[in-house]
Amino acid sequence: MANKHNSDIAIAQHKDQATMVLGDKTGPNSTSLRWDVLRQALAGGFNQDYLTWFDHFLGDTLNGTYTPDLSTGATIACAGTLQGGAADFVTDTDDNDHATLVLGLHWLVSTGVTEFVCRLTNVTAFTLRAVEIGVSDAVSETNGLAFSSHDATPVAVADDAAVFAINSDESVVTWSLLQVNGGGTPTRQDSAVAPVAGTYQEFRIVITAAGAVSWFIDGTEVGTAVSSGIATTALLTPWITLKSLSGAAKTIRLDYLGMWGAL
Repeated sequence: MANKHNSDIAIAQHKDQATMVLGDKTGPNSTSLRWDVLRQALAGGFNQDYLTWFDHFLGDTLNGTYTPDLSTGATIACAGTLQGGAADFVTDTDDNDHATLVLGLHWLVSTGVTEFVCRLTNVTAFTLRAVEIGVSDAVSETNGLAFSSHDATPVAVADDAAVFAINSDESVVTWSLLQVNGGGTPTRQDSAVAPVAGTYQEFRIVITAAGAVSWFIDGTEVGTAVSSGIATTALLTPWITLKSLSGAAKTIRLDYLGMWGAL
């Protein structure tokens, strides 16, 4: 009973902090967890109240649950023997060629907190391409983009979406934070974080049951949470697009992809 009592005290003392202690507070096996890690663990396949997807892209074959939208010649494929797994998006050599990865419209906003996360890098210099990373209410769009413009006056194609986005044909050189609610006027914030060729960045979007959207890059919040950023009735899918803006092949590499929410 003493260990249980100490454990209860430890949890109570840490409930409003960024970490939580499990087990005897003073014992040798105490474990400190970030709240986001704990939340993911609860959603990680052993809790029937959560709908969970996480993929490290291990092996040689892309999971058949994905429904990629690919221009002719574009590919999305596991990187084979790469340590830890990854998926490579490669466009063809045609201008406007795109490769889009989606999973299916399975996450309903109103059921509870929904989280999207992925780790991605532009394999080569960020030139003559557009990239979108986040969630959308469609499994395909014209030219593979949920927003046809990513700059200060964004133009939405999707009815409901929230994405990190950048387009080298526009004047913006940092990731834009774009969202649209029910086909209304899209909004944009500037993350002030630029893509770095050959360097992975982790992208996370958190959406509340009320449709408020928050944005994180490498664990740091990079935009102000926007209330009613996305419709509570929206059914969402993970959404990652690479679009070429010249007659040359482009590549991005996706290390992992996860999405979870309440059922």
